[in-house]
This record gives sequence, C-alpha cells and structure tokens, in this order.
Amino acid sequence: LSDFFVASRKKNYEFSYEFEKLEIEKRPIDLDILYMSKIYDGNNEFMPDFEHSEISNGLVLDHYLKVVAYAPSPNVGIYNEYEVKAWVYSGLKDLTYNYEISFNLSELEIIIRPITIKSASATRIYDGTPLTNGNYEIISGSFVVGDIFEFLNTGTITNVGVTDNTFNYDIYNKDKEEISKNYDVTKEYGKLIVTPRPITIKSASATRIYDGTPLTN
Repeated sequence: LSDFFVASRKKNYEFSYEFEKLEIEKRPIDLDILYMSKIYDGNNEFMPDFEHSEISNGLVLDHYLKVVAYAPSPNVGIYNEYEVKAWVYSGLKDLTYNYEISFNLSELEIIIRPITIKSASATRIYDGTPLTNGNYEIISGSFVVGDIFEFLNTGTITNVGVTDNTFNYDIYNKDKEEISKNYDVTKEYGKLIVTPRPITIKSASATRIYDGTPLTN
C-alpha cells in the first residue's frame, strides 16, 4: 500500500494505547555448599567448594560466582549452621541483583593447630640455689599472628642431679580470651643439670722429734 493510502485510512481512526509491563524475574540459583575443613588460623572465613543442585538453574553468558562462608566462631569445632554470601560477576561488574541465590549447607570444620614447644636446658655447678630456665623454642608449627603464648616454667633443681625442665602454658587471643583448645601442643623438655662442686682439701703438716707416741695433726 502506498503511504498516501495508509495515511488516508488512518484519519478514520483515533488510536489509544495501553501498555502492559515487561518484567524480568530474578534467576533462581540453588547451591550445595560442600564440606570443607581448615586448620585453625584465627579467622572464621571459608572459601568453600560448591555445586549447583539438581534443581538449580545455571548462570548465563560469562557470569561467574564468588561464594564465602562465615563460621559463627574462628575457634576449633564443627559448624552446621553458618552464614553464606554469594556474588555473581561478569568481569568486575556485580550482577548479583539479577539472581535469587539459595544454599544447602554441609559441615564446616576448623581443626586443631599442631605446634611443638621445647623448653631450654641449663647446666651449672652446685651452689645451693634452685636452677631454672624460662626460655623455650618452637620446634615445629607456628602461632597465629595476634595469639599470645604464655610459658609457665615449672622445672627446677637445687642439688646435684638431672631433671626435665617441665612447663605449662596458656594461650590467649588478641581479646585476652583463653584459646588453648585451638592448639595441639607437643611438649619437649630440655634438661636441668647440677654438677658437683669441685673442692680440694689439704691436711696440715707437722714435725717433731721422736718420742715414741703417734704424731697427728
């Protein structure tokens, strides 16, 4: 039809318009958070592995997920209830608002941290006073930055002999909370040794003319 014909017919009508809404709903994503464990590190944050559940939609285009789980505590334990946050990105652009993300939780576990502590040794000649040594060294492992190790020396010896340089300990976090349960401390003991005190004794001399009796001094 020519433009003239169409125009001539349109004048016979008065058009009005009603617009319906176009709505894009959030895309549902359902994630299975997989079991994860880590050695105590003073932090409650996990970067867990995850899978899309059987009922989950996939991501679209080049979108990818970042998932972080937060245990209720940074201390050693098994956690079945915890917070999970997830973000969807395309490159560096956050597109999370386009998705409705739900989670199915597995256990998070924080495992006790191993460390070996050895007390120092000491040796001296007997002097009648107690021999102690409050020094120590870390043989293996390490403490989390910010945790405080208090070495409580109990080994002592006064008389000649050998004994273990025994010790106890307390461990605190930066908030002064006692957290020794987060560490598996293996103790190794140095030795405290007191050796005999050398002494030389010389008897006195004596001289006399023979008189038939024993001479002593």
